[in-house]
Amino acid sequence: MSKTNVDLTISVVDAEVENLLRSYPYSPYQQVFAVPSFRQKLVAYVLSRIPSLYAVIEEQEWSTEEPLPCPPAQRQQIETFTHRGIQYLLLKMPKVAIAPPASEEIEEMEEMNVGSTSSHWFR
Repeated sequence: MSKTNVDLTISVVDAEVENLLRSYPYSPYQQVFAVPSFRQKLVAYVLSRIPSLYAVIEEQEWSTEEPLPCPPAQRQQIETFTHRGIQYLLLKMPKVAIAPPASEEIEEMEEMNVGSTSSHWFR
């Protein structure tokens, strides 16, 4: 069996980006980063700000489908830079690339405002 060097960082960053994006609303976050080129920019943003972590393993032991363990301190860095990268890239991108909210999101927003009244200043 031969051994190989594996960059653990890429698979961990990909997995963390996926997990963190699930916690964001669909529009605009998940919608924008579902586009492969924007997702690549986010991953590149994170990778350029953290140290790479490599491991030497047997070739047959490694699967790209499941990320290998990552130290908690580095995982925290990845999370932090993923959040920052999401905000940075959304601010940097042209506004026309973000579609208006879907009708069900509008209904959700309207339901959240039920029972609220306008100020007496506007009456």
